[in-house]
Amino acid sequence: FLCASFSRPHFPLTAPRRWVDYYAERVTEPKIPATGDAFDHPMSAGMRRGFKADDINHTEMMKARAAYFACVSYLDEVIGDLMVRLEADGLLENTIIVYTADHGEMAGEHGVWWKNGWYEACTRVPLIVSLPEQRAGKLPAREVGTPVALVDLFPTLCELTGQVAPTGLAGRSLAATAKDGSPLADRPVFTDSLNPRWGAGTEFRSIRWRTWKYVAFRAAPPLFFNLASDPDEQTDLATAPLTGEALAARQYLARLAADSIDFAGAEQDRK
Repeated sequence: FLCASFSRPHFPLTAPRRWVDYYAERVTEPKIPATGDAFDHPMSAGMRRGFKADDINHTEMMKARAAYFACVSYLDEVIGDLMVRLEADGLLENTIIVYTADHGEMAGEHGVWWKNGWYEACTRVPLIVSLPEQRAGKLPAREVGTPVALVDLFPTLCELTGQVAPTGLAGRSLAATAKDGSPLADRPVFTDSLNPRWGAGTEFRSIRWRTWKYVAFRAAPPLFFNLASDPDEQTDLATAPLTGEALAARQYLARLAADSIDFAGAEQDRK
């Protein structure tokens, strides 16, 4: 087992000049502007204060975005070099490759930078599993839209390598889906930030289930989004009059959040 960990893309946003110059002329505005129902939410405001986002002018923001994109392309280049070396040594013939990350980057979306948030840009990270059989053309590549979690990686790698995973794990194996496209069982996926980095009471548990996202905070109003109709997370449905599937989903996720996380207990564990 080899874990190849890279510092890019990450602050400080430094990359080779060729990539910085390339994106200086191609950088785009943030996909999602600083708008939406959650813009003034205590945590959103705390994130902006914590990163001093309001002090970043437009020119500086675009320069930072260009540098971030430059870091991404540089990392692509480095991983390409690694793949060439693995191929030259004959290791790609029996090596499973997983590409993922521990968090995302807001990069100016919603008027915010950095991480430790519930936004999709923070929590939706790459997860690419490349099998030798796929690279050899014996199995097709597939794209799966069902939410999964990083805790799924350990049982997945156990099964793919013929090992027996311990019982009682929080994650589930994605091996069958990677191999033959087997559908994943329906289940909620959790993303937690249990440190009040953005202000007292901003600890949260975010739950993704089907097209829904529910965010419960220790001492702030909850948030609820339908990512199918509102992928940019602009319309908070936490207190909206709902019926049918939307109401049932909100009630289910609110109960699940209340029953599954103990913020006070987490604080004691943290200390």
